[in-house]
Amino acid sequence: METILLSIFIMVLMVALNRYLIIENLALRQQLAIMKHNAKRPKIRKRDRIFWIILSKFWNRWKSALVIVQPATVIRWHRKGFKLFWTFKSKKRGPGRPHLKPEIRKLVKKMAKENPLWGA
Repeated sequence: METILLSIFIMVLMVALNRYLIIENLALRQQLAIMKHNAKRPKIRKRDRIFWIILSKFWNRWKSALVIVQPATVIRWHRKGFKLFWTFKSKKRGPGRPHLKPEIRKLVKKMAKENPLWGA
């Protein structure tokens, strides 16, 4: 029984280690592809930035494989994207308060008239 548990544990460990090796290989290949684009100074495209932002969320050791830019740069890209997302999300849709339907306005006036102790 111990041999079976030990062999299962070793297989799980090998799969986990192999996964990190595959991810690291993917990260290094991506950087190599960037370097092949230009000989003098590599131009990092938007899809390269998105790749590193996603990789930084799913892989703990992403900083060790990063050669082409500083890890702080990837973090700055992520913060900039987060800021842009919430700027877009909280953008005003139009000036002022939205208009109420006449039925709702009538109902509010009726309720205010029937309940003078509510205030306002």
